[in-house]
Amino acid sequence: ARVRTATATERTPPVCRASRRLVPPSIDGKIDDWDWGRSEAVVKLLWTHEGVASGNLMGRALLSYDANALCLALDVVLPTGQTFDLSNSVEWSFASADLKATTPIYVLSGRGDGSFESLTAMGADGKQAARLKAGTHYAAGRSATGWACEWRVAWEALGVSPDALPTAWLMNVGVHAVGNPSWLVWVPTGGRVCEVENAGILRLGQ
Repeated sequence: ARVRTATATERTPPVCRASRRLVPPSIDGKIDDWDWGRSEAVVKLLWTHEGVASGNLMGRALLSYDANALCLALDVVLPTGQTFDLSNSVEWSFASADLKATTPIYVLSGRGDGSFESLTAMGADGKQAARLKAGTHYAAGRSATGWACEWRVAWEALGVSPDALPTAWLMNVGVHAVGNPSWLVWVPTGGRVCEVENAGILRLGQ
């Protein structure tokens, strides 16, 4: 299948390969039941959205999928002395990169208190955003080093068939900590976190 990739720069976008799971994770805000040893499925958040090294604010995200859904676990390490705030937030943005099975750019925004929204900021219409929210499970909570959250998004909520999944997705992940003017991101886009055509590639592995 033809694939759309980053176009604004000449760089090669980073790639994450989501691992396939037979048993879906429990979405409870606790991430210790995830296989963090699968390095190809882990993305590291070490940059601000301006492209500057993030220092002692850092994170990692692990991607997996199953026959029914796409999942993400996020582990955020806060700087020493900074406490977890329920208003801390995460943004997960993605779109099919398969030109034969296109989707809008979906944007999910979650908070430390466990609430989340499905946004229309990047082209999803109101009906698509509502379908995504209805098909998404999200949980967040405090961790030993900061905070963590989990997402589970049904394939059908993305408007794709579980029997004919796009195997490549444009994707980015960003985290905002209260009191910090910068976003922590997987890939600095030169603009907003959700400009996924200038971010990374998620591939569905085996």
